[in-house]
Amino acid sequence: MKTTALKPTRLRDRLLQHEDLNFLLTNRVPRIALTHFIGWFSKIEIPWITRASIAIWKAFSDLDLSEARKTRFTSLHDCFIRELQPGLRPIDADPTVLSSPCDAIVGACGAVQGVTVFQAKGFPYTLRDLLGNDEQAHATAERYRDGCYVTLRLTSSMYHRFHAPHDCRVERVSYISGDTWNVNPIARTRVERRYCKSERAVVQTRLHS
Repeated sequence: MKTTALKPTRLRDRLLQHEDLNFLLTNRVPRIALTHFIGWFSKIEIPWITRASIAIWKAFSDLDLSEARKTRFTSLHDCFIRELQPGLRPIDADPTVLSSPCDAIVGACGAVQGVTVFQAKGFPYTLRDLLGNDEQAHATAERYRDGCYVTLRLTSSMYHRFHAPHDCRVERVSYISGDTWNVNPIARTRVERRYCKSERAVVQTRLHS
């Protein structure tokens, strides 16, 4: 009987796609402490640490730096917030079109039912829970009553700069502290109201007419 060995990338994908193992590795850890550590570690500017970190990153993700403007990075953080080569990701000039503000996977989209959003089956949440508990947040939730939504999920290897989706003016930015739950599809089906529990920023904009 002939047997074939799994390639490292296939073995990696098989392991990471195992739901219980994936959830354990990405959520059953000291999430906030680990986030702070990675933030500190990513800014270390030592060449061999940067090269080794990026190599490990590539081994566990689909990191592709062929579109990056720079070919050498001073730190892991420098790679994470890399610029793209000029001319990539052109913006649609049609004033009736909203462009995506970032590279992302569409996790969910649809209509807001009143002020309730259904991201995953059985896991609804309200805009008031998502946007905060003050009066301004409640007024904003009412502003989007019966509107529509789209959830954009960035993976770690994607281009991580954000851009305005339209010609608009930022009117208010609110920071809401919280946890750091993973936002992959496996966590979406296991953590109720995870977006309302996680650290987030609410950016309110108004389109120029």
